[in-house]
Amino acid sequence: MRRPVSTRHAPGVDSDAGSVSLFFVVAVLGMFAALGLVVEGGARVRAIQLADAAAAEAARAAGQQVDPASVASGIQGRLDAGAAARAAQSYLGAIGVTGDAAVTYQEGTAVITVTTSVVPQSPLAGLGLLAPGPVTGSASARVEQSVAGGTP
Repeated sequence: MRRPVSTRHAPGVDSDAGSVSLFFVVAVLGMFAALGLVVEGGARVRAIQLADAAAAEAARAAGQQVDPASVASGIQGRLDAGAAARAAQSYLGAIGVTGDAAVTYQEGTAVITVTTSVVPQSPLAGLGLLAPGPVTGSASARVEQSVAGGTP
């Protein structure tokens, strides 16, 4: 004759020993997802800062390209637009950022506008989880002439 199998446990034995609750698993997965978003957001913020800083520095470098002939003749220094665009591209190439430089004239003053593009370097992109798009930055510099000690 067979004895019925008891579903009761021996005294002092916990029936849940070694088990993981569904809540704990979901909570841990949620924390990893939140951590991933923080890491991705940080990489994107760094890329935006790099794009803006690179554009500003390239515009400053371009603004230094004054036509020497105009300065030597004693008239107001004029910006050499070709040299300015090359200086901006040279700076961007040296730091590994892609971008464009344009010289326009507003009310007789040269304005250099540099637009850059940077792809965020996210550690999660290597895992194939996220494919971040490029971020852009832009900056402008006005070429002003001033007298020593004066303000432009």
